[in-house]
Amino acid sequence: MPRGLLGTALPFQYNHVEELQEIVLKNRDKIAAVVMEPIRDQNPVPGFIEGIHGIVKETGAVLIIDEVSAGFRLNTGGAHLLYGFEPDIAVFAKAMSNGYPMAAIIGKGM
Repeated sequence: MPRGLLGTALPFQYNHVEELQEIVLKNRDKIAAVVMEPIRDQNPVPGFIEGIHGIVKETGAVLIIDEVSAGFRLNTGGAHLLYGFEPDIAVFAKAMSNGYPMAAIIGKGM
């Protein structure tokens, strides 16, 4: 990581929207994007996805869903479709090319 970017990633735990809310409260003018996987080792709890959507809407942050691990394992369109995430950008790799180096970044017009 370039030295100039140290401290710019502010992690929160999956299913703990209150941690992201706390990060936003402390860094309101510095949040450009929320980058997360649509699923990890557990399903989203009720209110988690809605909380994420509320935070990105309120802050104007871009929601980026990382489908590198989950994409195509649960369906052909990505896990975000199953769980109701509405990302601005979704990133896919690995499974889409059967082991060959390939990736895709998809997004919606802003």
